[in-house]
Amino acid sequence: VEALKLADTLTDEFYRSAAVRFIIDVSIRAGDFDDARALLKHVKVDFIRDKIVASYPQLTRPNLSDVIRK
Repeated sequence: VEALKLADTLTDEFYRSAAVRFIIDVSIRAGDFDDARALLKHVKVDFIRDKIVASYPQLTRPNLSDVIRK
């Protein structure tokens, strides 16, 4: 949470997206795919978003808990 707050203070969109990418990396390593998926929506730089999706394609798949609720 603290890292996300710090990333949010960055005014440059590229640096903010890069910081969020590192938080996504940590979330994935911790097995928290729901948070990583939610954070991906906040990455505004296409180049960085493409790199994240290439590294973690499972983030673009539907969340299992969302599918079960339907």
